[in-house]
Amino acid sequence: MKKVNFYSLIALGLLSLPAAKSFGQDSTARAATPTTPMPAMSSAPKVFGGRAQYTTWNIGINAGVLAPIIPFGSNDFTNREYNLGYGISIRKQLGHAFGLQLDGTSGKLSGSNVDAVGGVKYGTRAFDTRLAYSATLSGVVNVATVDFIRRKNSVNFFVSAGGGLAGYAPKVTLASNQVVDFNGISGPNHDRKYVRELVIPVGVGVKFRLTDKVAFNLGYTATFVDGDNLDGTKGGFPTKDKFSYGYGGFEFALGGKSKPNLDWVNPAAMLYDELKDSTLRITVDSLKGKVSGVETSISNLKKDTDGDGVRDDLDKCPGTPAGTVVDGSGCAIVFPAPVVVVPPPPAPIIIVKKAVVRKKTHHRYHSKMSHKTTKKRTSAKKSVKK
Repeated sequence: MKKVNFYSLIALGLLSLPAAKSFGQDSTARAATPTTPMPAMSSAPKVFGGRAQYTTWNIGINAGVLAPIIPFGSNDFTNREYNLGYGISIRKQLGHAFGLQLDGTSGKLSGSNVDAVGGVKYGTRAFDTRLAYSATLSGVVNVATVDFIRRKNSVNFFVSAGGGLAGYAPKVTLASNQVVDFNGISGPNHDRKYVRELVIPVGVGVKFRLTDKVAFNLGYTATFVDGDNLDGTKGGFPTKDKFSYGYGGFEFALGGKSKPNLDWVNPAAMLYDELKDSTLRITVDSLKGKVSGVETSISNLKKDTDGDGVRDDLDKCPGTPAGTVVDGSGCAIVFPAPVVVVPPPPAPIIIVKKAVVRKKTHHRYHSKMSHKTTKKRTSAKKSVKK
């Protein structure tokens, strides 16, 4: 059976750097088309210029204290002990605030039941576990990258979480003082050197910028083990074991000095510098002038000097007097003069006076009566003569 140890995992991580670099290739470079050449890289990074203008790979070494407990949760042993731990990290920064980090940690975990009744708990007195390796891949978030107070921070805070695999060999001292060493008898067939379990690390920390390429880190990681055999004792079921690692160490940025470290680049300061740049300012002013010219042209297109409702560029008859009715080309509409029909003078009205008619009738009546009277008188006279 091939042996797996902490150093072989480190070698595997170093060998995986080219593949990780290919995986993390800048999307801006991939988006460039063959017909559109990429602009030449300037000394100062630009907003939206891609990751290629920064240093994005970091390697770190650290050392600290390992303990078989975390600030919350239970412990199978009454007395925890602190031991030396050490580790290495390789990180690819994918953006101003996020990166992927491969961590390897090794050391020793131990504890005892000195304070328990009779010095025994769960049938054991003490344990001593060799943590051969804890290899994890985590996402790391920088929480103080964007700063509107300082141009470049000297302090940054980070949080991390991920998953991985741990290999360890517990050595347990039983109540009878018999020592049981799991080294070489681990696994389902009791033929493995180490017990292997999945682990979940959750960490916080702070980093101090010494130079643009070197930082000093302080951090704490709580690791949750998917098993209850880290201390060789299965007690307090169904709880699972866990351990802590508090550390300090140095981190080094890989790459040339001409490229700034993406960890410490403040996007707000970059944006301000680009807006303040004289060349960009001239370009912006030129664009403002062009926009103003376009706005003026649009305003002229809408202009209607004579107020006839037809804009000047379409008005064929400018200067139409106010109130004139115009057609679509802005010219006055000439309406025909109104035809006034004069009615003929009225015919004279003949008024027939009925009195005249009556008068004639009366005369005729009187004439007849007079004739009759005369006739009577004549007859009378003739009678008298006789």
